[in-house]
Amino acid sequence: MTSRFASLLCGLLFCTFTNNLQAQTNLDLKHELYAGYGQGSVPQFGISFGFIIGNALGNAIANGIITRLGGTGVTYTEKITGTGAISMGYNYYPARRWSIGLQGVFERVNDRLEFSNGNVGISRVDVISGMVRTDFRWINKPGFKFYSGAAIGGAAYHYYDVDDASNSDRDFGVAFAVTPLGLRFGKNIGIFVEGGIGWDGLIKAGVSGRF
Repeated sequence: MTSRFASLLCGLLFCTFTNNLQAQTNLDLKHELYAGYGQGSVPQFGISFGFIIGNALGNAIANGIITRLGGTGVTYTEKITGTGAISMGYNYYPARRWSIGLQGVFERVNDRLEFSNGNVGISRVDVISGMVRTDFRWINKPGFKFYSGAAIGGAAYHYYDVDDASNSDRDFGVAFAVTPLGLRFGKNIGIFVEGGIGWDGLIKAGVSGRF
């Protein structure tokens, strides 16, 4: 999924530079659609840390019980992977410098355990979040924008074992994003890079189009 999204993003970036040669700038355009990809999100760090600590404690307890009963404990290797934070959103511009809109983010984190006795277990967490977002553009030039933003909303979590669908759980919590640094290059169609903290990534890049 990550490679497909990266390929799509590269194609959109190429189109961005091509279309900007012909695009007409209009700072009064009211609507914007965007898609982005982020790494280092709060769920990514939190879920990964939970997997590492939970598995270490669980294995230590299990091995303690097994050895007390005269058995031999097991060791394991752990590999955590994920899709990264894939986001899409819409902005409305009540004013030239200010926008408000909606942002959706999907992220998946996988945890694969390979035990010394040959057993393999794969746990997975899917996170879907929806947030209301607002941004203010400190610099609002036709081909360049420097902005900051913030978002707040909710996130749905689905925890499950890949090989045992009955072993699953769901939860819901608050989601947020704080973006102190955002840069957009381009006119009606452009590319952007953001740095911040939240459910959409520590660093995020993507493409957007205004109309």
